[in-house]
Amino acid sequence: MKKILFLMICCGFVLVSCAGTPTHIGTMTAQGKIKVDTADDNSYDYKVSILNYVEIGWDGNKKEDRLKAVDVIFKDKCKSIEVIGEDSIQTGKYFLSGDPTITYILKVKCNK
Repeated sequence: MKKILFLMICCGFVLVSCAGTPTHIGTMTAQGKIKVDTADDNSYDYKVSILNYVEIGWDGNKKEDRLKAVDVIFKDKCKSIEVIGEDSIQTGKYFLSGDPTITYILKVKCNK
């Protein structure tokens, strides 16, 4: 029993250390939890949609986690970025918890 508990704790630390990394953000993008589109108008460059998905070390409801994701996404594309606006849309409810599913839409300006 102690070995199983130790393994679970170790796995938890590994998962926490991975959250917010380029690999984690890439996985979330591949899963459709993060989506990057071109802008709707000339006031910004990209529209980033982030689902309020929650897992160990990541919470899409937290603004700092969303901003960290944007930093990771545009790290190699932009010299600096500016989030000039953010909206949210409730798109349903999570089946098991009943919590609302919310998509946050960030308007990003890329300074090259």
